[in-house]
Amino acid sequence: MDQAPFGVNHRKFSRVPFKRAVRYAALSAPVFGAQMAHDLSQGGIRINSETFFPVGSRVMVAIQLENEGRIIEVEGRVVWVRSLPYSEA
Repeated sequence: MDQAPFGVNHRKFSRVPFKRAVRYAALSAPVFGAQMAHDLSQGGIRINSETFFPVGSRVMVAIQLENEGRIIEVEGRVVWVRSLPYSEA
């Protein structure tokens, strides 16, 4: 199988900056936390977490909408993980 060059974007949906605090929780274990999100798209959200979640983990993410003040909870799954040096978290 051919691999794409590093850095090539194969995303189905464009991402937009989304710098807001979000809460998250694993659905299969008592693991939860809150972090800043980095970007958002119709297909996902990027969150740097201090807690490791394996690919395929089911999670609940709570996002507060800026203009409405209400919180939306969505269920999703982890589709990729990358370890970052402590200085980039």
